[in-house]
This record gives sequence, C-alpha cells and structure tokens, in this order.
Amino acid sequence: MASVILEIARKEALSYYSRRSIIVQNIILLFAFSIIPIEQVGSVLASGGHRISSLSSTLDVLLLIAAFYPIMVANGISVLAFPYEKDQKTIEHLLSLPLSDKEIFLGKALAAIVTGWAGLALVYSIVFGFTFFVDGSSIVWDAPFVTPSLAVSIFVVAPMLVVLSTMALIAISSYISNTRESYIINIILMGVMIGVGSMRLAINVDPLLFDLGLATVLAILAFMAYVVGIKAFSREKLISRI
Repeated sequence: MASVILEIARKEALSYYSRRSIIVQNIILLFAFSIIPIEQVGSVLASGGHRISSLSSTLDVLLLIAAFYPIMVANGISVLAFPYEKDQKTIEHLLSLPLSDKEIFLGKALAAIVTGWAGLALVYSIVFGFTFFVDGSSIVWDAPFVTPSLAVSIFVVAPMLVVLSTMALIAISSYISNTRESYIINIILMGVMIGVGSMRLAINVDPLLFDLGLATVLAILAFMAYVVGIKAFSREKLISRI
C-alpha cells in the first residue's frame, strides 16, 4: 500500500510542476510571502536597537505570514486533486485503476503535504538567511534566537497548518464542480490564522502555552479532516459528476 501511495504522490507532484505557469506562479508567491516578513523583521530590529530580544514577541506572527506560502503551494495541488482530473478528462483512467479510495486520497494528500513542507523550509530559509546576511553584523545577541515557543511555531504549528489545509481541501474537492469553488478554504484559513496571530499579540498569555495549545487544536482538526475525507471520498460520486 505504501509503495502505491508514494507512486500516486510522485506522479501528482510531477504532473503539477510540469507546467511552466505553475512554476512562475510559485516564484511570485515565494517573493510576496518572503518580502513582507523580511521587511517587518528589519523594521522591528531597527526600532529595538537591533537587539534579538526585540523580535521575541513578533517573530512568531511574522513567520505565520511566511507560512502562507507553503499553504498556498500545498493547496495548489490539493485544489486540483480531482477538479483538474475532471477538466483534463483523465479522472476516468484514475478511477478505473485497481486502487482503493484510501490509496487515491492519501497519495494526493502526500504529494501536497510534502511539497508544502518543502516550501515551508524554503521560505523560512530565505527569511532567516536574508535577515542574518543583511543585518547579521549589527544584531545584538542579548537573548536566544530560537525560543521554545518559536521552535513549536516553526516545527509544529506551521507544518500542521499545511496538513490541515491539505486534508480539508482534498476532502471537499471530490464534491465540487470546478477549481475556483475550492479556494474558499484558503480564504477562510488565512483569515482565521491572521485573527489568531493578532489575538496572540493582544492578550497576555505565555507564548509557549499558546503555541502548544494552537498546535494541539490544529492536530485534532487535521485528524478530523482526514477521517471525514476518507469516509466522504466516493469514486461513485466522482463518476456520476463526470
């Protein structure tokens, strides 16, 4: 089963990135979601006397903005999981293969999640690399850069956002008639996370406890989206919509 899922994921990713327009689109998104955190990090450092401790209260939120890039990358595959197959008239072949519904679902999800995680590593590398390359010599290291809450945000919260958005999108993609309808999940998720980030700055709460709580909620929601998606996926419904 694992080899089948990996093969579906490989073909899904290669098919998606074989189009030049997709590569150009992702480059534009990478620039957009990198430049905003980079500019804000520079401003916060300048206003705080270039002390690394001045970033402690805002870096989590800035990296959350950067995390929208991998979410958009993963969702690019997720959104097209079944609608694109319908548009290209290839879904009949996919559904005729001796594959279980679970294998099809997980293969498409794996392609989106792994691609999203790769995008997450890329955008964070750009933000940190540019910041330290440009401002590194003037930074005053008066505190640890990677705090426990920042580690949770980078290695747990952001990856779980990718998983949650992917599972939710693929779960509904077999029930929609075109790709545009599925982008509503992106809008909702981005709005919710901006609100959560703003709330984190506004309320007086321990950052680590807040991030651990947020990670727990995201993990529960991602698991629920997976369970619902597996149960809701139906090749019969897809065939009836062709």
